[in-house]
Amino acid sequence: MKKLIVLFIISMFLVSNVFAAINDWKQGDNSAPILGTSNPSDIDANLSNYAIDPLDKLLTNYIYGCTLTWATADTITVGIGEVNCTDGTVHRMRKNVATATVTMSNVGVATGGVDTGSDAGAEQASTWYDIYAGADANATTFTVFATKQGTAPTQITYYRYLGSVYNNVGKNMPDFFWTGNGSNVQIMWDIPISVATVLSSGAWSGAISCSAAMPSTSTCGIFGVLITELVGGGDAECFLRVNGKTGSVVNGVGQNWGVNSGTLGGSGGGQLTCFTDASQQIQHYEQAGSQAVVILVKGFYFNR
Repeated sequence: MKKLIVLFIISMFLVSNVFAAINDWKQGDNSAPILGTSNPSDIDANLSNYAIDPLDKLLTNYIYGCTLTWATADTITVGIGEVNCTDGTVHRMRKNVATATVTMSNVGVATGGVDTGSDAGAEQASTWYDIYAGADANATTFTVFATKQGTAPTQITYYRYLGSVYNNVGKNMPDFFWTGNGSNVQIMWDIPISVATVLSSGAWSGAISCSAAMPSTSTCGIFGVLITELVGGGDAECFLRVNGKTGSVVNGVGQNWGVNSGTLGGSGGGQLTCFTDASQQIQHYEQAGSQAVVILVKGFYFNR
């Protein structure tokens, strides 16, 4: 009987170990990763389980600052900040205490230009470029460079996406304004970009691409709408929806802007926020009382 009692007590301790906190911050109970009573042979495991691994999970997507500012039609200034760069497994923490510059006409990441894996590093027109931080160098700071949108860096192993810029038909980057220091950012164009000027005539339009005004990392646009009434009467209204979805054309329900002026043929403008599909496409709908419409992308939100 005594042996059974002893075995039962031991089994209770063994079972309790199964429920011990594993890979949890400070051993999951706010005690230090390494205690004075810890066995020296457990130091590596305790540090990994109760300090390094939890921080690795928490900081994998860490970024602060590293804002993008339009400097010239050819250059972008990357602000001071902190970022975690990775190859998908190893993480390298970097911090810049001074601004850095990406020059779109430069070839290669060593010059702060375009990665050679993006069309041999040659600057392209009417193309989105992604701006990255790089951490291959044995340093405390990060470098900056660009790649063609959707093309992974080839000259850098450890990197982190910071934001995107557009090279227009003349290989010039339009000016923009940025707000946000973390992973959620809002961009507003200095000059809004027109995406639609043809009335839908009382039905939902076909897919309208906003890809010249929004990068592939964004599916939420900030739209400006200018609507003009049809001379002869009726309300002039414009509704927006995600391409292919079932947006409403009911006032107070749909995403819309309209005008009903005392003088028929009047016009008005407003701002709407609307999601897009994964290809940055929307649809629009104008009521029968509309004479003309202009839809512009004024800005967009994205996550990095």
